[in-house]
Amino acid sequence: MDSISSHQYPIEAIQASSTVLQANGKVINPKLSSNDLASHLLPYTGRDASGMIPTFSYLFHTNDSYSDSSLSQCIPPSRMSAADQWVYRIAVWENNDAYTLGSNTISDCPRPIDPQGIDTGIVNGQILTETCFYGNNVVNESEPLIVGGKVEIFLMFIFFSNLMT
Repeated sequence: MDSISSHQYPIEAIQASSTVLQANGKVINPKLSSNDLASHLLPYTGRDASGMIPTFSYLFHTNDSYSDSSLSQCIPPSRMSAADQWVYRIAVWENNDAYTLGSNTISDCPRPIDPQGIDTGIVNGQILTETCFYGNNVVNESEPLIVGGKVEIFLMFIFFSNLMT
C-alpha cells in the first residue's frame, strides 16, 4: 500500500493514494478482492466513492417494514412517508438530480470526482453517473475491502450544521 498504514487516514493521504479510496467514512482498498464492487471502485482510487454506495438506500422499504429490523423499530409505518420524502430530498434535490430513483431502486449514482479537478464528473452540464451499490449484499462485498474505519474530515460538523439551516 502507499504510505498509508494506520487506522486513521488524513484525507490528503487518501487523495494522493493509488491504492485506497474512501466511501462513507471507511477507507477501502479495492485491490483486496475481485468482487463486483471492487472492480467498479478500482478506477477511483484517491477519490471519495460515497456517492456510489448511498447509505440513504437503507431507508428503502416494502409495504410497512424495512429490511433492517432496527430501522423498523425506529420508524413506525405512520412515519415512512416522511422518511421517503427525506430520501428523495437527499438523492434528488440536494444532489442536483445526481441519483435516478425508481421504486426502492437506484439506477444511476454520481461518479466520484477527481480531487485534483482533472475529472469533475460533469460533461456539458450533465452529471456523469456510475453503477450504484446498495442493499444487503453491499455489506458483504465491502467488508473484505475495508482497511480503515475513520477518515479525518469534519463530516459530523457538516452534517449537524446542515440540520440547523
